[in-house]
Amino acid sequence: HLFSRMPNLRLLRLIENSIEIIELETLFGLRNLRELDMSFNRIKMIKEKFLSHTPLLEKINFRINLVEMIDKFSFIIDDKTDLGLYSLKELNINSNNLQVISNFLFFGLPMLQKLDLANNLIEIIDEDGFFGLSNLEELDLSFNKLINLNNNTFNRMPYLEK
Repeated sequence: HLFSRMPNLRLLRLIENSIEIIELETLFGLRNLRELDMSFNRIKMIKEKFLSHTPLLEKINFRINLVEMIDKFSFIIDDKTDLGLYSLKELNINSNNLQVISNFLFFGLPMLQKLDLANNLIEIIDEDGFFGLSNLEELDLSFNKLINLNNNTFNRMPYLEK
């Protein structure tokens, strides 16, 4: 447990390294972490529950990686209750290799206000791809490869401004 002796750490920047894989236990012990910045790495996949030890996260940055897949329940921190990252307000996955936003991909992020998915390879957004993002105010889908959008894709986001 790499960070188990740092329970009061609030900001973790692992910017511009060569990180490829994030294991489930990597962030064990970081119960008070508020901001995680893993930009400019080589991460290909955001694994299910790897954030389960960081329930107070407010901001995550995965900008400029190689992310091509996000596991369906990556933002659920407790299986039994479906408890998600309720504190998360900003998620940046800009400049990666995402191609599809599948149904319920961002489930567990009810307080998310800003989601940056610009500069990916997104072609398809399933109808419930943004399900659960009822407090989203900003969504950036610029510079992707979108072909068409379902009429209901943005229906459940009453606060969406940009």
